[in-house]
Amino acid sequence: MPLDQLPEELLLQVALYLPDSATPKHLKNLCLTSSALRPIAQEALHTTARLAISCGCHPKVNAVAKILRTLLDRPDLASKVKTLRFRAVRKGVEKVYVEHGFEFLDFRARCISKLDELGYRSAHLWRRSIDNSIESAFGGLLLALLPNLTDLDFWIKDHQRGPPSSECISGLWGGTSPPDAILHGWRNISHLVTGDTSLLKCGIEFDKLTSLDLRTISIGTVLRLNGPGSLQGAENLIDLNLTVSIQFADRPLVEKAEIEFSELLEALACRALKNLKILFINDGYHIGDDLTTELNTGYFLDQLRCFEKTLEYLSITLEAADDDGELEWLMDMCQHPTTSLKDFTVLKSLVIPQPFIFTARSSNWSPEGSCQPRNLPPNLEQLELLYPHEDVEEWVEGFLDVNFYATSSDAPTHSSDAQRRTSTFKKLILICRDDAGISASYFTEGVDKIWWTLSNNNSIETEAYDQLRETRENLACLYEDENLEREDTADEDHEIDEDDEMDDGWEDDDDDDDFNAGLLSSVIGPISPFLEDQTSLLRHLRALPKPEGHAPSEICASLRMSFERVTEAASVLQQDGNIRFEGNFPHSHTYHFVGESEQLLREDRVYRLSEALKRGREPRGSSKADADGWETDESMPELETYDSEPFADAVRDTTNIASREHSGVVVTPTAVLRCLRDMTDPSEGVYQWEISRLLGIDDDNADEVGSALRQLILDGHVHNTRFEDKVYFCNENAELRAEDVE
Repeated sequence: MPLDQLPEELLLQVALYLPDSATPKHLKNLCLTSSALRPIAQEALHTTARLAISCGCHPKVNAVAKILRTLLDRPDLASKVKTLRFRAVRKGVEKVYVEHGFEFLDFRARCISKLDELGYRSAHLWRRSIDNSIESAFGGLLLALLPNLTDLDFWIKDHQRGPPSSECISGLWGGTSPPDAILHGWRNISHLVTGDTSLLKCGIEFDKLTSLDLRTISIGTVLRLNGPGSLQGAENLIDLNLTVSIQFADRPLVEKAEIEFSELLEALACRALKNLKILFINDGYHIGDDLTTELNTGYFLDQLRCFEKTLEYLSITLEAADDDGELEWLMDMCQHPTTSLKDFTVLKSLVIPQPFIFTARSSNWSPEGSCQPRNLPPNLEQLELLYPHEDVEEWVEGFLDVNFYATSSDAPTHSSDAQRRTSTFKKLILICRDDAGISASYFTEGVDKIWWTLSNNNSIETEAYDQLRETRENLACLYEDENLEREDTADEDHEIDEDDEMDDGWEDDDDDDDFNAGLLSSVIGPISPFLEDQTSLLRHLRALPKPEGHAPSEICASLRMSFERVTEAASVLQQDGNIRFEGNFPHSHTYHFVGESEQLLREDRVYRLSEALKRGREPRGSSKADADGWETDESMPELETYDSEPFADAVRDTTNIASREHSGVVVTPTAVLRCLRDMTDPSEGVYQWEISRLLGIDDDNADEVGSALRQLILDGHVHNTRFEDKVYFCNENAELRAEDVE
């Protein structure tokens, strides 16, 4: 079908898909294509009218006048406009418009004629504003001609380069009350952006308003309120954006004025608010002033507690300053952070400057005077921390604290609490700038291990976002990459050292390598080049014991295996008696470790023997291997023995630790931690089953060791990696330190 034969409704839908912007050139070009397409393009062009906004430095003809002129020519288009954005100034503009070639006198005459049609005679203040060529008054006429607006974004300014006016109604319509077309014609507006609260005080019916953005909230704004519920139309708000004077955090100042920021929120009376954004602007303090002012951030956060049962998203940001150092200076003024946000029970996402929850370290700093991770909202999923300092690396250790996983400060810690809290908080974003806090490079170069630990142990991913360069880096991934690079460099250096040794006369290394390979193969047979699914699954269950078991979906994510592969491997292991199932259906099964398979035992022997050979040459006989409990091949030929001091140390260390514990001991986290600490080289790590053997624990009680390890990992005294099944000693707990003192 030819294009010109398509129904107009279909052509309009096609036109609406063309990109829109401040200068929608595609729609404008379509207007010029043909007389048949022009009405379609004009309707699409005017449905969304986001007018170009001037910076104010070089005044010119406002797009408000141009679209108003079009609607006077084509009144049928007025009903098509659904979205409108414009800015206008409360100044006479006749001279500027004439200088730019705009036919202003004819345009003004047509506007006056339209006012006559609407019943506004020469004595009316709106008519006088038009006579005086006040630009904002033409904006008022434009608004009066648009009956079907749903999305309105406008400011009236008192000066070309000034902020939004605190009183826009007289700028638009001359007096203190809007025309009837406005009072009863804005029932369908759902999103409103304006300067002040003026439009909420004059009786306009906002029946469907769910999103409000107020751009100038000052102390004067609150002083002019008439109490709770005095701002009409905000009862159904879901989203609220406020541009707020930083002076509201100056507690002595607002108390002297006998007001509180919460009075504004009470006047809005929006009891179902879910999303709140607050942008602080510095309109009262200047860098270099001799001030002792402190901004009480905890006090300001207390003003928001009327929303603590409904708010799901909270963002508090600071306006970027033009002067170098001003943002950092303003951050330094922020003191007295809140100590708890736990009452915000449904909050899922929080964007907040660091000083609002904890300040940079000082001589009088204490954890009790800040909001620790355990006191964050209980259902928080993401935290964006603005302009952090280096002490954030210490603060985030609170996520590893066992108390973080409790549902309340005095609640006992249960595994279900831990699972719920672990599955809730998932992401921390550090938003950095060079001129405030510390730069992003501090976190992305020489990455601290804490970020990798949070990712590995708690599934909390941390990103560093450079606000100026708009770059984003995952810190756990950077840590892994840096370690891989260090390992590659170390391997290269080791290869160079080995080459040097060969040059110095170590020609018998080839014989030793042949011996090592022969020893491994003759003792435990051939080594598989890859792990089978069953063995990978079994190793995972053994390394991470959980009383409630592991769900298949969790294992799929950890091992990066499909559900079919996991269930097939689990079925084989269950038949062989290596694991057991709990649950009635495959998707609800949980897997529990029972015992090692032959293949897993063989791999353990390979690993342990190879580790011993790395520390020192294995004695060419079987006595020390037998003493350490390793299986040997009876047909292995007798070889000449030699002693290896490192290897002997390892065996002696194992024997000494085992001798200190006996079968039947009570397995406590401290006993397990002591075992890990007292290894000759704790940095090498140890498997859970090795700990059981060293403590003299039989297989029936192995789960007690697993539970103790899990507690130690949560407390940050032990850590494990995602790449292997070992656990590693980190630091002593209080009980172990007390025992040492005694």
